[in-house]
Parts: sequence; structure tokens; C-alpha cells
Amino acid sequence: MKIIIIGGGSAGTTCAFELRKLNKEHEITVIEKGENTEYSPCAMPYVLSGEIPDKKDILIKQKQDYEENNIELLLETKAEKIDRDNKKVILKNGRELEYDKLVLATGSKPIKPSIKGLEEIKTHNLCNYRDMEKIQEKMKHSEEVAIIGAGMIGIEAAQAMKKRNKEVKVFERKNKILPYLFDEKMAKRIEEHLEGPNLDIQKSTQIQEIKENKIKTNKEEYSYDTIILAAGVRANTELAEKANLETKKAIVTNKKKKTEDPDIYAIGDCSLNEHSVTGERTISPLGTTAFREGKFTARHINGSKEEFPPVLNTTVSNVAGLCIGSTGLMEEHAEETGCISATYTGEKTSSYYPEDSEITVKLISSEEGELIGAQAASESDISGTMNWLTFAIKEKTSIEKIARSETCYNPAVASIINPVATAAQVLEKKFRHMKK
Repeated sequence: MKIIIIGGGSAGTTCAFELRKLNKEHEITVIEKGENTEYSPCAMPYVLSGEIPDKKDILIKQKQDYEENNIELLLETKAEKIDRDNKKVILKNGRELEYDKLVLATGSKPIKPSIKGLEEIKTHNLCNYRDMEKIQEKMKHSEEVAIIGAGMIGIEAAQAMKKRNKEVKVFERKNKILPYLFDEKMAKRIEEHLEGPNLDIQKSTQIQEIKENKIKTNKEEYSYDTIILAAGVRANTELAEKANLETKKAIVTNKKKKTEDPDIYAIGDCSLNEHSVTGERTISPLGTTAFREGKFTARHINGSKEEFPPVLNTTVSNVAGLCIGSTGLMEEHAEETGCISATYTGEKTSSYYPEDSEITVKLISSEEGELIGAQAASESDISGTMNWLTFAIKEKTSIEKIARSETCYNPAVASIINPVATAAQVLEKKFRHMKK
């Protein structure tokens, strides 16, 4: 079978290597418009901050890996067109490649906000390896960095620049940072941790015009010598649209990750998934989703009949030593259908242990008492907590069950009063009061 994968990021590369693991006879070709093999985009802020000293360390695959697995890798190669009738991919250089199955893993591209003067100004994104290299080079001669957007990329980039002793200003048009991940009070908790010398976060700020070294907002004028755009990303659907495949903000697929063409799959940032709570179609621009989709699609091409499970877009990060996480619905997004919430701050380890730490947990429940969203922040690792909460939402677990769940205890590891269970107990009381 001839299989072509367009896109050499996490989704496409995982699919290629899983295909080879499952079948030694497939003819596999990966087409990548960039110049790098697979790398970890999530690690780029830590390269910029210096926490990861060598940028090459985030390269996951080497050219030799493709050769050893008999996978043809075409770097710096753009797929220009898909000929669905004849099952061919036409490259920009004119070469035509035949396929039996085609996998679109074309990723996403940065959004460029509509701001007067922006088109005339040199700016940077932080979306790929080359972007990171350009910012690294620019930082050698930069002192004042302006970041447009306070989403996860913007906040992580801001922390990286701050760690490099740059003067950093972040501009966010909404009234809070991380607006699509955290509700207002949790976002405020995170912002308070970030606040300090060299970092100025301007919320509810409309940028009216950008000139060379000057940013004019609805508040005042600010100076800069480098601009990083972090206003979000959108699915890269250009190739799919040319091929007349259905798109709605991203490429439409069924539960088997197939497009309307039964021989063409779409995975990763460019495709749509079903949301676990709402059932609506949503993008899931996360490395974990891309990895799972890559393996899933490889199995499906090899005959599996399974369906790809719905997503919650569980996110975790470490910003300035604060671990933050979010999964499922935010309260403000669930208000239309009805929800209640509770927030609890408690000990993550015992207070008498020398290295004790706290965690803030927010739980969001439907009016039926089922967990539908969660957020957390702590100066210690919360990944286990977020994984547990994600599983609970996917299993449609009631707040009552979480409140009475069995948990582990050791003074150096976990408090005897579990913060998640306690937050659920608080939420359970609210739920009972509401039902009276």
C-alpha cells in the first residue's frame, strides 16, 4: 500500500512510524514543507529561556531514523495540489506521487491580528523551530519585547523573555490572561504569581496602531524593539479546500478521522474532533491529541475498526515555577447550559513536611451533579491531578463520587485531606443547597 502523509509534525510523524511498526511492506512518504524533522513545539519557550540549553535537544527524530525505517522523507517540499480522481499528490516542484491512502497533517498557522501599521513592521511568531531560531538571534540585540496575546504561547514566551532579563510587555484585549483556559479568578491567581519586575501585563487593551518602536493603545503609548505575535492559531486547511474537502474552521472528519473522501484522513491541528462534554466539533491543537491521532490512524489504515474518542483539550504548563492546568469546560462557557462551581485551596503535602506546598482546585459541575470541567494551580507538579480529573470527566463521574473517593496519603507526597475531594465536597454542598 502506498501511503502519503502531508505534514511532518507530531501527528504525521507518529502516524508514519506507527505504520512502519505495524507493517513492513507499506510504501510510506512524509512530505514536510519545513526544513526540520519532528521536534517538540511545547519545548520551544524553554529553549528561549535557556532552561533547555541546546535547541537540538528538542528534535525528536533524525533523518537517520527515517532511513532506518524505510520511510521516504521530503523536507522543504510543498504539496501544491491533491488530485482525488487519480489519487495523486502534486508537489510544487512538479513531481507527482501516487497514493492508496493519504493523511493530511498540515497543522496550524498563526493568526495575524488586524492592527493599523502591523503589516509594515517586522514581527515574530513562535509556531515552529525556525521561528524559535529567529527569536533567539533577535534576543542578542533586543531589550524591550512586546507580546501581543496572553494565551498560553504568549505567557510562556513572556516568561522566557523575562528569564533572559528583557523588559516584557504583554497586550491582551480581553480582561484576563489565558482567556480560553481559565476562569477569571483562577486567571487572576496565575497573574499574581507572574507579576514582578520586567513583566507588565496590559489587559483589556486595544492596540490602535503600531509604528517603528512604538505601540499606541487605548490607554497610552509604549516603546519596544521586538514584537512577538501570540494572537492564536488557526487550522491550515488550504490544501484540503483546494481538494474540495469539507472544512469548518478545520477539516471535517468522522470518528475514524476520515474526511468525506474515504481514502483521505486528517489528523492533528488541522482537523476537527468531538468534544467530550458538549458533543460539538472542536479543534484540539495539542501534542497529546496529535500523538494519539497519529497512532490511531496508523492502526485504522491497517484494518482497525475502532473510533477516535472525544477530546477535553486537557492542558498543563509551568510558568515561573507555577504549574497550571485546565480540562473540560470553563464555567463561563458552561453557564448557558447551567453549571455550579467550587474552588478550594489546600495542602498538597502535609504542612509539617519541610517542602510543603499548596494547590488551588476549581471544579465545575453540570446541574445534574456531573463533573464537566476543572482547573488547578500549584507550585508543585499537578499533572497527576489533571489526569485524574480528565478521566473523571470522561467517565461522567458525579461530584458525589469524587467527594467520597479513596485517595493516598504520605506527609512527603500527599496530604491526608485531598484537595480535589475537598473541592468536590464544597461543590456537593452547593449542589444540595441549590436543589432545595
